[in-house]
Amino acid sequence: MQSGPLKTREYAYQHGSKEKLGILLVNLGSPDAPTPSAVRRYLDAFTTGDPDAVAGCVAPTFVNEHTAALGSGCVGRDAYRERLPGFLAGMADLVYEVEDIVADGSRAVATYTMRADWEGRV
Repeated sequence: MQSGPLKTREYAYQHGSKEKLGILLVNLGSPDAPTPSAVRRYLDAFTTGDPDAVAGCVAPTFVNEHTAALGSGCVGRDAYRERLPGFLAGMADLVYEVEDIVADGSRAVATYTMRADWEGRV
């Protein structure tokens, strides 16, 4: 784990490019603590397919800043929980492969690759 300020790297991601990048900003209440174990627990919860397991990992004030072309954001654990069944149903065999987690005590960032068989229902 890195101590001190987080190092940043600029990305100029273009939709449709072959590069895949996922970044989870934990300081938005996702997951409920800015620790590597909480980040892993949150991402691992998606593999269960259980909306309650996923929603149980986020703070009541969770903010989902969704930037994908097919999605939109929401505010609050309850609003997030309402959306999860549709997301999980449309992503068969969903797995998050964590590449790195960096935490400094007040925030954490995870880089990962998300893999799933998309069924076009998201």
